[in-house]
Order: sequence, then C-alpha cells, then structure tokens
Amino acid sequence: MTYKRFSLVACVLFLVLSITAAVLTFVRASAQRGVQRKIGPVEKESRRQAASYTVYETTFRFPYQARASLNMIMTFPFTRNFGFHDKQNSQGFWTPEYTTAHPPNTFRILVIGNGMTCTVNLPLEETYPYLLAGLLNRKCKNFKSEVISLSINGHKMTDEVVKLFAHGQYLNPDLVIFQVVPSDIEFYSYLRFFHVLQREKEHELYTAKQNEVFSDQSLDWKIFSESLAVIKSWSDKNSVPVGFMVFPPIDTGKMGRNFNHYDSRTMSSGPVFQFYPKFVTHIQQNGFPTLDLLVTFREKAGDRYLASSQVFGGLNPYAHRLIAETLMSFLSEQNMFGCDAKIRPGDGNWPKESTLRDMAANDWLKYNVSHVEQLKFYQELHRIYPKNPWITAQLADVNFLLRKREEAYNLYNSMNEMAPGIAVPWYQMAASTRFPKRKVDLMQKMLQTAPDHVQSMQGLASYYTVDKACVLLTRLLEIPVSKEQHKTNKILYEKNQCAQVLSSVK
Repeated sequence: MTYKRFSLVACVLFLVLSITAAVLTFVRASAQRGVQRKIGPVEKESRRQAASYTVYETTFRFPYQARASLNMIMTFPFTRNFGFHDKQNSQGFWTPEYTTAHPPNTFRILVIGNGMTCTVNLPLEETYPYLLAGLLNRKCKNFKSEVISLSINGHKMTDEVVKLFAHGQYLNPDLVIFQVVPSDIEFYSYLRFFHVLQREKEHELYTAKQNEVFSDQSLDWKIFSESLAVIKSWSDKNSVPVGFMVFPPIDTGKMGRNFNHYDSRTMSSGPVFQFYPKFVTHIQQNGFPTLDLLVTFREKAGDRYLASSQVFGGLNPYAHRLIAETLMSFLSEQNMFGCDAKIRPGDGNWPKESTLRDMAANDWLKYNVSHVEQLKFYQELHRIYPKNPWITAQLADVNFLLRKREEAYNLYNSMNEMAPGIAVPWYQMAASTRFPKRKVDLMQKMLQTAPDHVQSMQGLASYYTVDKACVLLTRLLEIPVSKEQHKTNKILYEKNQCAQVLSSVK
C-alpha cells in the first residue's frame, strides 16, 4: 500500500512539473517572438525576463599601455536582479532613465563608481546620487541638475576609466565625479583567486598581496597612476572638471568599530586602511579636487552605524544622506557647481531621443520580456547615433541574442572605426561567425590586444594542438574566474597531461 501511495504521489508530482515546464517554455518562446501580452501588477515581481542576469564582458577594454586587458562592464539593459532593488535602464545602468544627448537648460553630472554607490538592497531613491540631484535642484531653480550614476558593483579603477571613455564622454557631461575605494587599484580580483584556488589562510595571503599592490613598483600601482594621468588629460582637453570622492573601508560589525573608534588592527580591511592616506594623497597630487569621506565620517557620523547590514558591506540610508549633503557643499567650495553656472544649449538630437527614452521608462516591462522589442528600440537609437559605440554595442548584442549572427558581426566590426583603442570586438565577432578558421583568427587577435581574455583562451584551447592548448590552460588556472571554470580547466589540464607535455617542450 505504501509503495502504491508513493507511486501515485510521484506521478502527480511528475505531472505538475511537466505542466509547469511546458508553461514556462511557452512563455519564454512567446517573449522571444515578441508576442504582446497584458502585463499586470502580479507580473511585476515575475522572473520572466528575456535575458538572464549574468555577467558577460563587453567589447570595451582598458586601452592604455601598462596592461592591455578586457574589463567587465556588466551592463544589463532592461533587466532586473531579483532580490535586490535594482532595475537597469535602457543604457544598462541602475539610475533614472537619461538621454545620450545633453538636455536643454541642464547641468549634467556623472558619478562613476562601484558598489559603494549602487548599494545592494537599497532603493534607488535612497542613494546619494539621487539625493544629490534633489538637493541641487532645490538649491538652483533657474536650471535643472541631472545626476547620472554609472556605477556597478565590483568595478575597479580600470573599469571606471573604461566607462568614461566608452560611454561617459559621449554624454557631454558638465562635471564628472569618480567614486573610489583604495582596493580599486587591484588590477585582478586577488581575493577571488585565492578563494577559487582554495588556498589555506586565503585572507593572510590576500593581506600580503595588498601590501605588494600598494608598492610604487607594482603593476597595480603603475596602472592606477596611469589611469589618473589619462583622466586628467581628458579633463584638460575637454574642459570638463573632474573630482574624486574617496570612501574608507566600511566595517559591517556593530561591536564599536565605528569612526570614533577606528582601529586598523581590528579591521578586516587593515592593510587597505593602512595605505589609505597614500591613496588619497596620490589622487590629490595628480591635480584632482578630492573629497575624503574618512574625514566626513569621523566628524559627522560619530558612533552611527554606516553599513547597510552585517552581511553586505554597502552603506545604509543615513550614510547616503550624509554623503549627498557633504558632496553638495564640497562642489560649491571647489567652485565646481553654482547657481551661476554656464548652461549649454540642448543637443539637437535631444527631442527625438528623449521621446524614445521616455518610452523605455514607461514600457520597461515590455522590453524586459522581449528581445524583439529591444531590437526595434535600439535600431531607432542607432539611426539617430550611427557612430556611437555604446549604442552600436547594445544593438549588436541584441542581434546576437536573437541569433542574427551576420547583423551582429557587421555591427561589432564597425565599432573599430568608432572607438579605436577602446572598442575591441574581436571575441564577439568570433562568436558571431560560423567559420572555424575565422573564429581562430579573431580570438588570436583578441589575445594580442587583451592577453588575459579568458573566453578567447578557452575557445582557442579547443582548436589548438595539445602543446599550445596546455600553455593557455596553464594561464587559465592562474587567473580563475569561478570554481566551475577552474575545475573544468583543471580536468582538461590533467587529461592532456600538460605537466609532461610542457616539461618536454622545455
């Protein structure tokens, strides 16, 4: 009897799962075909979106001589990361919808930063860029102040530079603020390496690595210095003021580790805190007005808890309000913003583009579930901006996701002329062609430009002879992206007997 009941339950469960799978398959297929459906309030929390919220690398790279490497931009237009308060706009950032064209009668500020700006699990309306816009608009009513946050969790200094050159500069800003933390100078995610490699005492190893990173002779410090020089050159050339806002490490513990009793010996981020003054001073020596929030927090936060929680290291609403107020005063003191600011006329493309962007904001859910609808949207934008690399990349990505490989290939290829030295779409072109020889040629070209591009190394390893593949697998094992990737490469390394192959080659 027990066996029969178990069989009956199993059959019912199988039937339910089968029906659920069939329904989900139909919904996803409908979304891909662009089928129009009424979207009601119940669907606002649905996980049914056209693109999964995954990390992928864009066509843009760190374009300077110290090290040619592709950096993760991680923009996800029209997607939402469920469980967090983020909804990416049509440009791919967690910030109010904005136009590429400079709006009329508007002072445009870009904030370029990382997870300290786009705090996990905090509503957009409670972040300091959003609050700053409100403060500035209340202060100066003769023009509009627009604050655009180009901030993505996990980004480092090189990523910030890429965002300025690949996208930010095309927005013609009136002012740029870089939000940084000392650990942003790390060129690689060293703590992730130690974690994936399952090294014992990974935090001790990371501490030693941080001491090395902050040395004047390290690759990381040289790239940091070069980044500052390039930003300063861009600022001078374009007559756009650039300032920096430096965040100290935020301790999530509530056991007295606040800014009245900051003791680097008890801090998990001790080494970074130790080199904090050197980091701030180096930015100032490169000629940038610099807001040091360590001073602000010590003077004004006192015993107040600043972290968003003991789990997440971001900032809570009180800290964001404090930053917005302090930043507004700082901009005024540095003569970087004032009600007598010279306001430029609007860009000629603004009227037409603003209509499209308003539509993107109002119909966000429609675009969220359909790449077909997104394709139409980016095609219209591309007609307005045929030479804009950011919009071209977005159109190419949607074509690729819809398996329109030839269209995607041609769009990626066109980006080399638009942004030489920044746009490097070789890997995307390789993924868009069916011809093996062309794939190999393009991935090799990618590695010539970005030597540590993981996807190209993995792709080429499947085409190369064993000895050449082993060289790539060796490097991949040194710079693991994830545990799964590392495990796969380790299996391939051992299967091909790479240790013996490489020793015999030597």
